[in-house]
Amino acid sequence: MRLIPRTRRRAAMAALIGLALLISSGIAGAQGQRRPAGAPPPSALQRDFTAAAAEFDVPAPLLLAVSYTLTRWEDGHGRPDATGGFGPMHLTFVNGNTAGVSGNTAGRVTGSHPALGTLEPAAALVHVPAGQVSRDARQNIRAGAALLASYASAPRPATLNDWYDAVARYAGGGTLTPAGRLLADEVFGVLGAGAQRATSGGQMMVLAAQAGTRSGPPRAAGTGGAAQCPAGLTCGFRAATGAGSAQRATGQIRYLVLGATGTTYEQAIAQQISAGGGTSSHYLIRGTDGQVTQLVRTANIAPFSDNATLDARSVSIGLDRQSVVAVGEYSDRTYTSLATLVRYLGTTYGIPLDRQHILGWDEVPSAQPPTSGAAPGTDGPGPLFDWGRLFDLLDTPLVAPSDDFGQLVAIVPVFGSNPSTGGRPGNSAPLRTAPNESAPLVGDPADTGDQAVAGQVFAVAGRLPGWTAIWYAGQQVWLRDGDGAAIVTRQVRGSLVTPAPGLGSAPVYTEPGQAGQPGQADAAGRFLAAGQSYPLIDELPDGWDLIAFGHRLAFVHAAELSVWPG
Repeated sequence: MRLIPRTRRRAAMAALIGLALLISSGIAGAQGQRRPAGAPPPSALQRDFTAAAAEFDVPAPLLLAVSYTLTRWEDGHGRPDATGGFGPMHLTFVNGNTAGVSGNTAGRVTGSHPALGTLEPAAALVHVPAGQVSRDARQNIRAGAALLASYASAPRPATLNDWYDAVARYAGGGTLTPAGRLLADEVFGVLGAGAQRATSGGQMMVLAAQAGTRSGPPRAAGTGGAAQCPAGLTCGFRAATGAGSAQRATGQIRYLVLGATGTTYEQAIAQQISAGGGTSSHYLIRGTDGQVTQLVRTANIAPFSDNATLDARSVSIGLDRQSVVAVGEYSDRTYTSLATLVRYLGTTYGIPLDRQHILGWDEVPSAQPPTSGAAPGTDGPGPLFDWGRLFDLLDTPLVAPSDDFGQLVAIVPVFGSNPSTGGRPGNSAPLRTAPNESAPLVGDPADTGDQAVAGQVFAVAGRLPGWTAIWYAGQQVWLRDGDGAAIVTRQVRGSLVTPAPGLGSAPVYTEPGQAGQPGQADAAGRFLAAGQSYPLIDELPDGWDLIAFGHRLAFVHAAELSVWPG
């Protein structure tokens, strides 16, 4: 492995970092603690932690806790994780051109933040080359212990609890930040709980619960103050302030909505639990390791978008995308955590595990102009999110058998070979005004609508060799598919809507009206024209239907539609 030259600028995005370095939970093991009778001898990795703790005068339980929280005691053997962290102590190296190791051109970032470059300072403390610290677990642990010790006061803190600020500084590259304090909370939470596991390399690690340590946030699933999560998923609960007070019936919940936070995981939590927090998702998942925090009870409405109708019918899950922008991918643990949470919520509330009920925030109808940035719901999981992978983990793959009689097509980009903006793998299909690669991309007047996202379903408007036409936001548009294309379409069956007989068109709305009141008209004045058809997603109370209209869903008066089997 070759490290990126130190002369380049280290990358920015405190968001990426606060996140890159943070939370998880669990831990065990006390310095000088006697082994229970009959217990197996310490593994070589555990002995390395004990030796490093003694060498740099750091409590062994604390060193183990920090490592477990950041990496689960895992070693990348010279390869960085999704946020540029190396080794069991997650020492970071991200420069101003690329993230991780030389040759990784996944993303470019600008600026600088100390938390993005802890590898070299830590290596200097132990007088070992940074390259060796990045790939040698023993030296990585020594360097991490030395770095943690450098953030402590002199003389050394007298108790475990007195190391709190040093742990927070470890997450912030020497700076005390709200994100660092969140990490420290988690570290002390796991110190109090204890943990043990076998690493992927077969090293058994044990750390006994430490009595008298300061409390971290709730972690276990259950009732009361704990998170509503499936067993086995690491979750915490931090109540959002000023959001989620409106209650709803369980039967109202029909959708799961996924989106990006726009900030790091830690920043998002800090904002939503602050006194001024006005919007929130029900859950947040960190993009690097799948850590989950619940902020709003599912029985309450979380105001995560500017669409009150879908807010009232959805459980929302925010993904921290800032931490993966530079490296171009969500971690394996993030997909696993998300799939586990989605399956749990789907089973609990009877939500079908399909793309018509698991939506992106960017698919929610919005009255906000696309450039305003006013609504959190304007940003979905993003082009780096592999929808196909999520549904594979749910055992309901997007690539279902084709139905020759279906009048709908499902969009199934081949993620690994389908480039998005910037040349990275993407989850969307470009839409063009004509069946020609040189034809202009479609301009959707109410959205960034020149892309159809994986799993979205549309009505077929026509076909030519290698091209499929679909009805999209009031117009006919074309997408490339078939042999040699990075896009696959699958014909599927489903109900279609068209304007009712005698109507030349039917207007669409971003919000349905209540109790006979008119709905909120689409800002662009769009409508369904006679001869066009669109998939019916759901029938709502008070005579309204929800349809797949373009990149976003839309509401239409049911009385103005005819429904046909697809």
